Amino acid sequence: MSKLSRILLVENATPPGSPAYHRAVELARRSGAELLICQLVHDPLIDFASGLADAALHHARSGYMLERQQPLERAREALQQEGLRVSAEVVWTAAPHEAVIAKSIEHNPDLVIANLERRRDLLGVYVVASETWKLARLCPAPLMLVHERRPLLPTRMTVAVDTVDHLADVMLNEEVINVARIVGNAAGVPLDLLHVFPLHPAPAHGELDDSYQKLLLRDQQRLQQMADDAGIPHDRCHWRGGDLHRELYNYASADSGELLVLGSVYHNAFSRLFLGSTTESVISGFPCDVLVVKPAGFLRELARHRDLNALCDAYGVVATELLDAA
Repeated sequence: MSKLSRILLVENATPPGSPAYHRAVELARRSGAELLICQLVHDPLIDFASGLADAALHHARSGYMLERQQPLERAREALQQEGLRVSAEVVWTAAPHEAVIAKSIEHNPDLVIANLERRRDLLGVYVVASETWKLARLCPAPLMLVHERRPLLPTRMTVAVDTVDHLADVMLNEEVINVARIVGNAAGVPLDLLHVFPLHPAPAHGELDDSYQKLLLRDQQRLQQMADDAGIPHDRCHWRGGDLHRELYNYASADSGELLVLGSVYHNAFSRLFLGSTTESVISGFPCDVLVVKPAGFLRELARHRDLNALCDAYGVVATELLDAA
């Protein structure tokens, strides 16, 4: 993948017009990518209405979906008149993350764009909606989560990287930088690299202090080598020392147009998928848009824990080469 060719937009506004919608449309305009708009709808009162026969239930769902399909079609036609390649559909689902997984398998998008949904808890505090968490954990394609009141496009894109030399981490860094570069080219924004060195100086002197200085120097050299390999100038390469979450937060808060790009890994614990703690803290508390990139082979790992064939069948998705490869 050298450029954006297909964008999957998860829209939740009727008529379409959310921050994610405007971001996806503008990226499609600039890149020439095909835009697939998927509006996910559900009314629990219809699903749980007692006494409805199958035919009546189908009729109720169809009427509800038609009300949302009409403004979606008008938006699609307007975008097509501008010369964009656009398709749009309304999907009934009580589990939006599952629908996105199925549509990602069907269309194999280069990028999925969705709104970062937040709701008030019982104490009136805004928290990330559970469906956003599930989407971030399970979406196999690169996922951009857009905050409310963000600029039309990011004004700065920063890739948070690790300097460890384990093969899996090196490959994930490369994947994250590659995806970020493609999105950055479409947005017209250069990339910055950011690494936070988590170790603090030892309180003692002598050999311990020398060892710390050697580790620090090696860490900085690895970051510069990573920048050289990626063709990123050293003046766009940022090294920080200290607490990882605090340093990331301070950096991301310095620019209202920041898009922070992070790699996510697959952790199996109690049969659930989790994001890394850093990614979770960024999504839940940082005032910036986030682009979450999964490692190569994530869909294959996901298939070990989820029946993806049954999931695709539930949404009328025919098995694709992408699913066969998993």
